[in-house]
Amino acid sequence: MCLRRQVLAGGYWLRDHRAKPDYTERPRVHIFASGVMLEEALQASDMASEDGIYVNVINVTSADRLFHTYVAASQQGTPSYLDDLLPAAERGVPAITLLDGHPLTLAWLGALINAPLKPLGVVHFGET
Repeated sequence: MCLRRQVLAGGYWLRDHRAKPDYTERPRVHIFASGVMLEEALQASDMASEDGIYVNVINVTSADRLFHTYVAASQQGTPSYLDDLLPAAERGVPAITLLDGHPLTLAWLGALINAPLKPLGVVHFGET
């Protein structure tokens, strides 16, 4: 799928370590980040690589679109875009969600990917 379609569908892999030869042998984590938090996600990925950890960064361009297309596909019994975005081989990998919004916005991804998930975001007005 081309990048334009991925953006419109709700997300794409911004930093992808899956092609590295030792990818499945090393610790790995997925960060689902959105908006202004992408820079922090990329920095975290860089810092983790110094410790031998692969941190993939998935840019969530629309949490709403990801959620609604997932729910619609589930009701119809068909695969959703999230099945393409995060294939079965990547399920079960611990994940973090990071956005400048309420942490529960993407917390539902933990159940979908069948992995521990730490949702990070802001809860109170004026919080940074």
